[in-house]
Amino acid sequence: MNTESRQLVISLPKEGGKEMKEALKSIAYSEHRTVSNKAFMILQEWVRDNTEQDRAENYDEESRY
Repeated sequence: MNTESRQLVISLPKEGGKEMKEALKSIAYSEHRTVSNKAFMILQEWVRDNTEQDRAENYDEESRY
């Protein structure tokens, strides 16, 4: 897989975006990670958690019948 097919660009909002960027840089630095890697880890965890929650909610809905 080349870099072009892996790249994701995230635009932060004007309000609060600078603070979010600095916080992400600080966290990544403290964990000896790149900002990209840390952003990926955060997104990966969010997707996993929300996918599991969706599955649980769908299971609850289906088990009612």
